[in-house]
Amino acid sequence: MHPQLISSGYDDMRLFKALFERSHNIGEVGLDFSKEYIQTKETQIHAFRDIVKLCEQCGEKVVSVHSLKSANTVIEILREYKTQRSNKYIFHWFTGTIPQLEKAIELGCYFSINSSMLKTKSGLEVINAVPVDRMLLETDAPFTFKVQHIEEIEKELKRLVLKISEIVKTDMTDVFYENFREVFRY
Repeated sequence: MHPQLISSGYDDMRLFKALFERSHNIGEVGLDFSKEYIQTKETQIHAFRDIVKLCEQCGEKVVSVHSLKSANTVIEILREYKTQRSNKYIFHWFTGTIPQLEKAIELGCYFSINSSMLKTKSGLEVINAVPVDRMLLETDAPFTFKVQHIEEIEKELKRLVLKISEIVKTDMTDVFYENFREVFRY
């Protein structure tokens, strides 16, 4: 139910609902109001609202949230419907503002960090603003990181841990592991 695919022509929501209850991990879902996808804004909002409602009815879901140029609306929907403490919402590659980030933190959200975020001023601001106990790792492969072998992903994640540790001035190895265990219940 990626927002960029929301008008793909088949009944995504019917399929989503059929698979939803037996799925612990949900994603990537959310909103994308960039110029390429703004024409489906209302459909995206309707679908995302339905997904959050389902998650909140069921509980025990880990939800990866896309919020490109739509962080305010995503946060409003979460604020309106989020009641379950057992659900974990992860902002994938957060590109919103620091005040938006602070609102998402207040809602108990997590944030996945990828290597592309290390290359921009706004990405570094997000990394510095997210509490370390709300950070998770991501590669966003194959979109930002082309891989041929699984070993490449492991190497990239280790590099990412080292870089983030330098930025936040603390060893993040155990922190990322504990955050992963907290979110995914391993």
